[in-house]
Amino acid sequence: MKVSKETLDVLKYFSPVNDGLVLVPGTKQRTITSDQGILIEAEFTEDFPQRAAIGELSKFLANMDMFDEPVLVFDKNTMLITGTNPDERYGVKYAYGSEKLIKTPPDKQLDVSKMSDDIVKLPKDILSKVLKFSAINGLPQVTIGNDGVENYIEAHDTSNPEATKVHLKVESHTGTVWKQTFKTERFSKLIPTDYTIRSIPGTFSVFFGANKVTFFIAAEK
Repeated sequence: MKVSKETLDVLKYFSPVNDGLVLVPGTKQRTITSDQGILIEAEFTEDFPQRAAIGELSKFLANMDMFDEPVLVFDKNTMLITGTNPDERYGVKYAYGSEKLIKTPPDKQLDVSKMSDDIVKLPKDILSKVLKFSAINGLPQVTIGNDGVENYIEAHDTSNPEATKVHLKVESHTGTVWKQTFKTERFSKLIPTDYTIRSIPGTFSVFFGANKVTFFIAAEK
């Protein structure tokens, strides 16, 4: 099975969330943080043929980066990583890890029936700016919401009202006043792309990415 650059790029964002991954048959793969604060679902072009546990995803991807066009050959207990370039006269036999040691998402899908009708369209450039402002100023929370006249995103410190606060307008939008706050460390795991965001207030928000990757991020209580 050939693995595209686009798939490798997405999997590289899986790794900081959870360096263990259990691949399942099909085109959809999922991962989750140890504290269950972030769940990611990605739709790939590749149709993975079988279940396989990857114990160290970052190392696995580094091996795949050694090939111009990596190819995976699945076996019962191991996977062979090769390439299509005839000059690459090498391959890597990769042993599967133990599923018992890897935190995996629950089989049950998250209940999104209570999502509000409020929608935020978050462009890639504004996402990048708020994360840069957060890093510059050491701000531990990010909030998205609507103040009655616009959708906005803020980087701030909820424990210190006098601390620096960065406010960015996302778009003009007259609607219900609401907000949802997240830990910056979770928000920073988002892949740089455009998102459509819907929320269940006080619980979690769903970030539907333009690249067919969806993030479920728990809100601050």
